[in-house]
This record gives sequence, C-alpha cells and structure tokens, in this order.
Amino acid sequence: LDFVITGTYKTVAKQLHYNGFTQTQAQIKQFLDVAKNHNYDIVPFLRSGSGMMSFCLYFHGQPFKEAWTALLLNMNYSLSTIRAMDETKPFYRNIYIIKPHALKKLMVFMDKAMFVAENNAQVKQLLQKDAKYKEGQEEVAMRVFHTKYYQLHPFIFERLPSFFFHAENMSICHGPDGPCKYNS
Repeated sequence: LDFVITGTYKTVAKQLHYNGFTQTQAQIKQFLDVAKNHNYDIVPFLRSGSGMMSFCLYFHGQPFKEAWTALLLNMNYSLSTIRAMDETKPFYRNIYIIKPHALKKLMVFMDKAMFVAENNAQVKQLLQKDAKYKEGQEEVAMRVFHTKYYQLHPFIFERLPSFFFHAENMSICHGPDGPCKYNS
C-alpha cells in the first residue's frame, strides 16, 4: 500500500460557497499521480496561502492562540517551535492523499492531542471558549457543544495535522506554484 486517501463523500460531492473547492475522481487520480511521481508524504486537497495564526486570530480572536499554544506546550512542543510554525500555510478539512507511515505518525500525534484536551483542565477550558464562528447555527452548537456558540476545539484540531506535518518536515505538496497550488 503506497498511499491512503482520507475524506468523505463530500470530498467529491460538496461545493463550498467561499471557494471553488471540489474534487472530481479525475482530479484525485491526478493528485495520486503527483504524490507517486514526486514522492510526497502528503498531498492536501484544500491548501491555504494565508498564514495560519494571523488568519485564525482574525476569525477566532486571541482565545484561539491561547488554546493552541497551551495544547501544544502540553504536548511537549517548545514555545519557539510553536511560534516558528505560526505563519505556515495550512491545509484544511483533513482530506488528503497520505503515505501510511505518515498517517500512523499522525494518529499517534492526534491521540496525544486528544488525551491532553480531555485530561488537562486548563487546555480543556481554553478549547471550550467561543470560536466566533459566524457561519454556525445555534441549534447545532447546542446539540454538539451544549453552548450557544461553537467552541474552539474543532477549529484547532482541524489545523493540528498541518502543524504536525510541517513540524516533522514531511514532504508536502503545497505552495504558490507547482502541481498543488494554494486553492483557499
């Protein structure tokens, strides 16, 4: 097994209103060929050209940075490593083509993140803060979070794989040019 594709039916079926993102089966095959031909560890489908932390501060406010930093510090990342990664260009939705060895490492990382989020009182409290998600619906927030607002937790966890792969210096097809141009 050379690669795994993570995603849901929405990977090929959902058109997002704020960017033209959708993937046909032909496009997925093209990305698989790119992954094989260039030996990438990961080929994300939704790639941002914006700096991660400045984008998150704009949309989610200072509580995002506080929760992000607390979680990663409690996962034994140094503050200098965390800040060095603040403006990396992230990828989203956790839909990508990935090598099995990279996926296994990611699973260990995410398991550790979930453990810290559930068992560290300070981190848990910070993750429960209002994400200021403008597109959210109060009834969904009540059902999922038991609050009138969307909490930071999913927005932070969506960005953790990108942080991890960049911090681990894995080969990512992602940039302003080439076969995996920014598309968000």
